[in-house]
Amino acid sequence: MMVPRFNLQSVLDVRHSRVESCELELSQRLMEQMKIENALEHLCERRVRLMRQIAEMQMGELDLAKLALMRAELQDSDQLKKALETQLEQARAAVESKRVELVKARQEEETLQILKRKHVEHYTQIEAEKEARAQDDIYIAHAYRQRLSEAPSHG
Repeated sequence: MMVPRFNLQSVLDVRHSRVESCELELSQRLMEQMKIENALEHLCERRVRLMRQIAEMQMGELDLAKLALMRAELQDSDQLKKALETQLEQARAAVESKRVELVKARQEEETLQILKRKHVEHYTQIEAEKEARAQDDIYIAHAYRQRLSEAPSHG
C-alpha cells in the first residue's frame, strides 16, 4: 500500500528546518550567555582579591602610588562589571526571545505533523474499506456460486 504524497510535505520540511535552525541559534545564544556569566564571575573574584589587597595595604606602611593604582583598577573593574551585567541582561533577553521562537516553530511543525498523520490515517481507512468491500464481494460471489451448485438442475 503506497500512501499518496502529503501535499504540504515541502512546507513541513521547511518548518522542520526552521526548528533545527532555532535550536542551533538558541544553543549559540546560551553559549554567549554562559561566556558572559563566566567573565562576570571571574571579574567578581578579581574585585574581591583587589579589595583584600587594598585592605592589607592600608594596614601596613602606605604606598600611596600603588594604592591609587589599585583603586583605579577597582574602579575600572566596577565599570566593566556594569557593562557585563548589561550584556548579560541583553543575552538573557535574547535567549528568552529565541526560546519563544523555538516553541512557536515546534508548534507549527507539530500542527503539520498531525495533518500528515491524519492524511495517512484517512488513506489507510479508505484502503481498509475498499479491501473490506472486496472481501464482501468475494464472499457474496462465493455464496452465490455455492447456491447455484446446490440448486437442483432442471434438465
